[in-house]
Amino acid sequence: SEFMQFGGCYLGKHLGKIGEIQRGHVERELLTAEIERLLQVPTYAVDIPVERRPAAVNELVASFHRESSFQTAANGELEAVLDGAAVREAALALLGAST
Repeated sequence: SEFMQFGGCYLGKHLGKIGEIQRGHVERELLTAEIERLLQVPTYAVDIPVERRPAAVNELVASFHRESSFQTAANGELEAVLDGAAVREAALALLGAST
């Protein structure tokens, strides 16, 4: 992200919080993409009904949204790193199924 600063007497005090908000959105986007990807990998696939999928993915994102779910990639960008088996278990628990 790149920030342009103007009105420094006001914005300068808030740029840290704005950066935190932006990072939170980026983290949720990364988690959503990684969870969606993992749920399609044959080893970890979970058949979530279409009508329940958005809510289930949102719940999974919330449960995996923690510092340990991220690392810095070789190119310096943030990436989500999740254990596929853990995502599968959490998805099955959401659906009330047993493994």
